[in-house]
This record gives sequence, C-alpha cells and structure tokens, in this order.
Amino acid sequence: MTRLLFVVMIFTLFKADPKKADKGIVYFSYDNGKTWENRSRGLPDNIFLSDIAVSNDIVALSTKKNGVFTFNFSTEVWKGVKSIPTENDEINALYVHQNNLFVGTKSNGIFISSDQGDTWADYNTGLQNKTIRKLIVIGDTFYAGTNGGLYFYDPLTKKWKLEYGHTSLQVNGIKELNGEIFIGTNQGAFKKNKKWQQIMANRSLHNIGNDRNNIYALTYSELFISSDYGSTWRSDQKGMPHGMYTFQVIEKDNTVLAGQWDGVYVKTATQGWKLSNKGLPPDFPVLEIVVTSNFVVAGSSQWSKE
Repeated sequence: MTRLLFVVMIFTLFKADPKKADKGIVYFSYDNGKTWENRSRGLPDNIFLSDIAVSNDIVALSTKKNGVFTFNFSTEVWKGVKSIPTENDEINALYVHQNNLFVGTKSNGIFISSDQGDTWADYNTGLQNKTIRKLIVIGDTFYAGTNGGLYFYDPLTKKWKLEYGHTSLQVNGIKELNGEIFIGTNQGAFKKNKKWQQIMANRSLHNIGNDRNNIYALTYSELFISSDYGSTWRSDQKGMPHGMYTFQVIEKDNTVLAGQWDGVYVKTATQGWKLSNKGLPPDFPVLEIVVTSNFVVAGSSQWSKE
C-alpha cells in the first residue's frame, strides 16, 4: 500500500458532520497556540484543504477541488475567489506574494492571479515538471518544489530554471535557516550553502520545518531535529503519538508549534512536545499551520472522528 493511499484511507474516517457547529476547518490562535477559535464561516463543510498562505493582511487557503478562499477580517467570513484556476486539475500549493495569488497544481503547473482571483494565467515557462508540491519566496528568489526537482524563477528571462534535482526527485518542503536553503524530498534531506549536499539519506520526507535555531526533518514515521544544519540528527518525537507523523513545524514569538494527527503540539523545554488543543475538536488532524504577525492559523481537511 502506498503512503498516498494510506493517507486517503485515513482521511475517510474524518467525515464532516454539519450538525456539529462547534467543529470547524480553520482555527486562529492569538496566544501562540494556547487557545484556539473557530474561524470557518463561509467555508463549505466538505472541502479538502491543500494549503494555507499568509502575506501582510491577506490570509488565503486553497482546496483540492473547490478553488481558493480569502478571509475577510471585517466580517470574519471566508469568501471564494471569483474563478477556479483550472477546472480539470487539483490544487496542491498556494502562495501569496506582492498581492499576487499563486497556485501549484497536480499536473498543470503554476497559475498566477493579479486581481484577487478574478482571472488566472499560467506561469509555467521553463518548468519541465508540472506537478507542484511547494511554492515559497526566500529573499528575492521564488522557488517551486516539483516532482522533478527544485526550480527557481529567473525574472530576467521570465523563465523557471532547475536549481537542483532530477526527474525523480520529489521536493515536498522548502525552508531557509540563516542563509542556507533546505529541502525535504522523497530521497532524503538536502541543503545548499555554496553548493548542494545531502544531509539525510535513507528516509523519505513529506516536509521540512524550522525554528530560529533548528531544522526539522518530517519523515513518515518520526520527527527528527538537527541543531547543526543537518550534520547530525536526533529523534524529536517525545510527547508526540508513537508512529504518527508530523505535518508542519513552525515558530511564533519563541514558541515552536507542530501540526499532528490529533491536533497542535507546543514544544516545552522539559517535557518535549505537549498537546495544546484548547478550543480545537478532539483528534483534529492539523495538516496546515502557518503564522502571521498577530496570530497562528491551523487547518484540517475534514472534521475529526468521534
């Protein structure tokens, strides 16, 4: 059984119940994950969340089949953008940059909207692989993680160029720590200082995370941490459910948070990870967790099992 099939089968257990008003899809925390508030008004119950993106005053989310939604802070209601980038493909990734919306799809590459989603245009010149896993801007460089390596956008030629990888390197996560770029892939973890090198082999990563001092390797069975830029690794699973993998690791105001299958965990100095779910439904699988300047956003595809 492939890992993708395993994940799909697991999610069929988390079926939405529209009668449960206290259960949402997106939650905000204004105290670094101590408490959570449901901010799901306007979202369909049956969406399959694929990504959450924030930039300045914009909070947006993408869904596999239902397009892109943006959050209105005045009404506290999500609203779908006017059009869906592609009618025939799934959205995998979302990014907001300089008031532009970017989506990465399963097989049709990247689309851009400069008018808040009223219209979309493809953004694929130079891409040799159009299955997009991640989109991120680091410094002044726009990166795309694909099923065929890591690409960067060259504004001079207006083309995507291969930064690192090959046709079978699936780039599932991209992070930066103190000037070094890290990627988590189906063939381990890699980093670039002056040149690219592998820093974790023999493990498949579905994502990579960081705080201000550490890099995290998110494998399918265990969370690992490195305090020396990937030279050495140790398990960081203490306090987490055994055998359940972590979806995201982020930091907000010196608080490190992780999205897990049963909610949000906060890192403590003495106990390792500790569940911090006040306001969240029980066993809430947090696929996406991102930070703004004022709050943390946690989201799940569907509601949790009873």
